[in-house]
Amino acid sequence: MRARYALVRVILNIKTFDAVKSAAEHARDILRLCRSDNLGVRDMLPAIYLRLGRDQDAYDIIKWFQKTKSTSDYESGDLDLPYLDIVDADVFESPHYLCGKYPSLAALVCVALLKIRLLMDLVALMNAGCLAPRLPRELWTG
Repeated sequence: MRARYALVRVILNIKTFDAVKSAAEHARDILRLCRSDNLGVRDMLPAIYLRLGRDQDAYDIIKWFQKTKSTSDYESGDLDLPYLDIVDADVFESPHYLCGKYPSLAALVCVALLKIRLLMDLVALMNAGCLAPRLPRELWTG
């Protein structure tokens, strides 16, 4: 696992889309093989997904790890248990689940960047006139 982790780190030094995509595939496979994640890949993969523009995948991984971290009966060595089974989580929900006793700084930063990106996209849609007619008037006036 350490050799494959080193490979991911080296691949990320190559500044191409294909290299980042390959690093994401390797990192996800590392997590599949070692769910306890003693290397910290869970902190790296959401950032890689954000670089690829795969915002929903980044959010789903963060949400899944926070859910399993808070569940005491999840056994990371049992490969029959669900793995990354959260799909299409609500990105607009409150990030209160990240505020536990020992929050992950990487997860907090990724969620903050994701929410900023969503806000910028919504503002761009409103400025383009695509979204404003469909929103309640009090949201886009004032």
